Amino acid sequence: MKIWKGVYKGLNAFFIENELIKLTVLKDLGAKIASLIYKEQDFEVAAQPNSGSYTLPRFGDSFENYDVSGFDDCFPTIDPCLDMVDHGELWSRPWDIGEENGSLVCRIEGVRFSYRFERIIQVEGTTINLNYRVENVGEKPINALWAFHGLVRGDEYSRIIIPGVDKVVNVHKSKRLHDIGTVHNFPETVLPDGTSLRLDRFNPFSGRTEKFYAYGRLKIGEAALTLNHGKLEYKLSFREDVVHYLGLWIDEGGLRSDGAIALEPTTAFYDSPCIAKEKGDIKPIGPGETLSWTLRISLKPLY
Repeated sequence: MKIWKGVYKGLNAFFIENELIKLTVLKDLGAKIASLIYKEQDFEVAAQPNSGSYTLPRFGDSFENYDVSGFDDCFPTIDPCLDMVDHGELWSRPWDIGEENGSLVCRIEGVRFSYRFERIIQVEGTTINLNYRVENVGEKPINALWAFHGLVRGDEYSRIIIPGVDKVVNVHKSKRLHDIGTVHNFPETVLPDGTSLRLDRFNPFSGRTEKFYAYGRLKIGEAALTLNHGKLEYKLSFREDVVHYLGLWIDEGGLRSDGAIALEPTTAFYDSPCIAKEKGDIKPIGPGETLSWTLRISLKPLY
C-alpha cells in the first residue's frame, strides 16, 4: 500500500492505493472520500460530481447547492438545528491531513461548538477502516449526531440488503411513501391502492427522491448494496451499540442526473439532534468526554 499527494479534479488530494483498490481524499473539501475504485472491475464506487468538477463552499452553505457526491461525514447534524448548519460543520471546510504509520489521519476542530474530530483511514485488501474519535474540549455538553453520508453509484440491478430489518419508517415528504412517520414493511410493502412496492430496489431514472430509516434501533450493525450490475457487494459494518440507526437516501434522478444511493449509519434518529432530543433518544457528549467508533467498508466480487 502507498499514500501520496496529488490533484483530483482540480483539488489537492491524498491517494491511498494497493493492488486492489484506490481511494482519494480531498483535503480542502471536508476530507471527502471523492473516489473509491475497485480495480478488478475498473469500477468507481463513489458517486461523482455531475459537473465533473468541484466548487469550494462557504461554511454554512446548503449542501445540495454543491457537488452532492462521494463520502462525507455529517457532524453534529444533517439538517439545520438551532446553531447547527446544514449537513454539519465538517463537509464544507479544509481538514488537517497527513500520513502517520501507514494510515491517513484526518483532523478538524469545531466552529460553533468546542470539539476535536478525527478520522483515521486504514486500508487492508478490499477493506477500508474508518476509525473515528470526537472529543468535547469545551465546558458545555454537546447534543450531536454523526452520520456517514456515502453516495454511491447505483443502477437498475442494485439491491439494498439490511440484515435483521423488516420495517422502515418514512422521514421524507413523499407521494409514494406518504406522510412522514408512515411505517412500511421491508423489503416489500403494499401501498394504499393495493400495489406492491419493492423498497430494496433502485430505478436511477424515476426522478424520485426518498429517505427512510430502518425502524427502531438496529439489531445488526451491517448494511450492503449490490453495485456494478450486480457484480460487486459494497458493505458497511459498525458496532450497533454505538451507531444505533441506519438511514437510506434514495436519489433516482430527483437531485442528481444519474441517481445515487446512500447507506447512512448514524448515532441518533433522525437527521437532527433537535428531533432526537424531542424523542428522548440522544446522549450528549459531556465536557472532556470522548466518543469513538469504527465504520468498515468492504468490497467483494459476486461472481
